Amino acid sequence: MKRAHAALAGLAGILALVLGVAADAQVVTGPAPKPPGAFKAEIATASKQKEDTVDKVFKALGPAFAAQLRAGRQVELPGIGTFRVVQVSAYRDMVAGRPATIPARNYVEFIPAGEVTTAANAPGAVPAKTVEGYEFRVNPNANPGIKVEGTRTPGVRIR
Repeated sequence: MKRAHAALAGLAGILALVLGVAADAQVVTGPAPKPPGAFKAEIATASKQKEDTVDKVFKALGPAFAAQLRAGRQVELPGIGTFRVVQVSAYRDMVAGRPATIPARNYVEFIPAGEVTTAANAPGAVPAKTVEGYEFRVNPNANPGIKVEGTRTPGVRIR
């Protein structure tokens, strides 16, 4: 058990070191893509450990991470951020054009550390995906709503 804690603490330190170094590095436009195992190799070099040891720690990290979240604990990785489980309450929504109640559900929330946000917003940082912002656009050809000014129908009562 002590070895698992030591391994997790070592991994957290290594990740903090790598992110700290990455935040200070300047990104050149058009960098050559790194091979798939480059991340593990960088961590192995920075921590002066064998790549097999780093690989074993990464494989042990997932199940240990899930066990901590399952137990209701927050997982804090120094220099990276905090992971925690949050629950979204049940709510009503439309499903296939019909009203439905969506049951409560748990999600994993990530709260990044300042260094991570700074690195992500650094000049030259390349996003993996771009999400278009939502903009509400009024449809001028749509039927007017019930509460539209100037369209009041005169009364039809006769005395």
